[in-house]
Amino acid sequence: ETVEMPAPHLGGMTVGFNIILPRDYATSARRYPVLYLLHGYTDHYPAWVSYTNLPGYARGYEQIIVMPEGDNGFYTNSYADPQLAWEDFLILDLIPYVDGHYRTVGSREGRAIAGLSMGGYGAIKLALKYPHLFSAAASLSGALAAARWRQRPIPDPQFQKLIEGVFGAPDSPHRARNDPFELIKKVAPADRPQIYLSIGAEDFLL
Repeated sequence: ETVEMPAPHLGGMTVGFNIILPRDYATSARRYPVLYLLHGYTDHYPAWVSYTNLPGYARGYEQIIVMPEGDNGFYTNSYADPQLAWEDFLILDLIPYVDGHYRTVGSREGRAIAGLSMGGYGAIKLALKYPHLFSAAASLSGALAAARWRQRPIPDPQFQKLIEGVFGAPDSPHRARNDPFELIKKVAPADRPQIYLSIGAEDFLL
């Protein structure tokens, strides 16, 4: 299903997300765990169902899968534009909306997050920043060092402008606040979510 919802932390704009419900959702009364699945840079929320066989893969699992919009915001509150608070949207708007409209297991134990590339960064960053919300996080070819980037291997002025708009200048404290390599130091080992990392040996993000 495709759902549109108001997003107070994105200036009140309407934002879409896709959701896959278990096959027996309509005929049962049980609650289900939720996987939040984040798209990559230049993509949008329909990417997972447009470019992969995710609905087919999901058939064997009794869980809800939510694929939110993240634009090119790195699932981070923008340094340059307070109207683009993509982190707050996901944490303060989307999760409460999903828990309020669907029969979810609305606890840490019933919630995981994963993503591709930009979404892999977002998944690990959010899970470490909010370990009380997520029991597991997965990064697929994740851009985990996004908050540390000065320039890409191939310099791209437009991309550099985007990165500085999201994270601020290279010496900005906003970068450290959104750096998984710094965030993990602040989470006690017993409180850390389970973490899965996967990336190709020749991927420049490695």
